[in-house]
Amino acid sequence: MENKIIVPEITAPSRRQLLIVDDEKALVTVLMRIMKSDLLTAIGTTSPLEAKNLINNLNNGDLVLSDFHMPEMTGLELAEITSEIRRQKAIKFFIMSGAASFMPEGVKIRNAIGQYIDGFIEKGFDNKVLKEMLLGA
Repeated sequence: MENKIIVPEITAPSRRQLLIVDDEKALVTVLMRIMKSDLLTAIGTTSPLEAKNLINNLNNGDLVLSDFHMPEMTGLELAEITSEIRRQKAIKFFIMSGAASFMPEGVKIRNAIGQYIDGFIEKGFDNKVLKEMLLGA
């Protein structure tokens, strides 16, 4: 009888996807370049309506980073209408804004943390801190 050695297959860690949603195309492009890494694939859209469809195609553990103020719908509205599919797939959702924290919307955002969103990021963020926060989510 010969001894068999079973070696488990070694695979690279799976890459998570980050969906970036902002009505400013230049910001989407810059964030996609910044966030791309060995562990993260970045995709982006300027349309929250398109983002809704893209979220349906994300995988378990993927991430969404959405602007708050957009013409078609707010980031919070996007988070709310996709909450069920995101909950099923454990997709984390972060809102970013440059002014919302100083406006009445800031209260809505803070109240939504833990309910529809997983965190808030003030625009003007440090790129390294943003990347570490999202990869740690």
